[in-house]
Amino acid sequence: TTRCGDACVSLTDPAHCGACGNACTGTDVCSGAGGTPACVPTCQTGQTLCGLACADLQTSRQDCGSCGNACQPGEGCHAGACTSVQVACFATDDVRSVAPDLATTGSPRAAGDGPISLAALGADAWAVGSLSGSLLRLPLDQGVAPVEYALQGSDFEFVAAHEGRLYLSNSGAGSVVVADPATGLPLDALAFPGLNTYPHGIAFAGGRAFVALYGRDDASDGQAVAVLDLAAPGTCSTATTRCATLAATLDLRGGADAPGLPFPSRAVALGGKVYVTISNLSKDVD
Repeated sequence: TTRCGDACVSLTDPAHCGACGNACTGTDVCSGAGGTPACVPTCQTGQTLCGLACADLQTSRQDCGSCGNACQPGEGCHAGACTSVQVACFATDDVRSVAPDLATTGSPRAAGDGPISLAALGADAWAVGSLSGSLLRLPLDQGVAPVEYALQGSDFEFVAAHEGRLYLSNSGAGSVVVADPATGLPLDALAFPGLNTYPHGIAFAGGRAFVALYGRDDASDGQAVAVLDLAAPGTCSTATTRCATLAATLDLRGGADAPGLPFPSRAVALGGKVYVTISNLSKDVD
């Protein structure tokens, strides 16, 4: 917004189109197409007339998705939906909203002990408390209180959302927990072979989950990516149907320079491929 006298206005306002006091007259409307708002006879293709202002419903914070649907402070409009950026603050045990310019907005919200990872699902952000072993529902509507579910996890490291389910890396227990977002409770848990696999990041591609197994210094376990076959959505709510089964383990130890070890940590899927970060780190060297 821009200050015009004692009012803060958008310069796509037909009463202040491009500059304070520059009102559109007759049947002209105010369009911001091209980057500089101006009075024009009609809206351009891709814009919608909201009152006497032309709006791109895919990106307009004042008319996001539909005329008059204004995003809240700290939110942006992306693909016709108001969205915000959420940040997990491990040291201060809270989750904070930030604006596009990274300025914090609203009040910090308590998020267990050591929130370390976030996932978005529907109208909620989900966090895992690494030290409290808990799963937290944080509604994007900050007027709704967070809910904490004590899952008795041991060193949660990551949470991801996929096809209506939540997947948590229970690093201390060497397993992935599958949780139901409707209740916050576990549906299933898959333990990896070995005592020191320490699962971290999770990515999804081709109906499978790819889990980075961070491992430990002596390379006895982990240093790999576990590939999980996933059950179809809605089919693993009973004790007889597993949510995920281990399909393969991809050894990554050849991807690090001796005496270093890969220590795979995070994973992301893009274009049908999965990319995994490795540290190539030797902890034996002072």
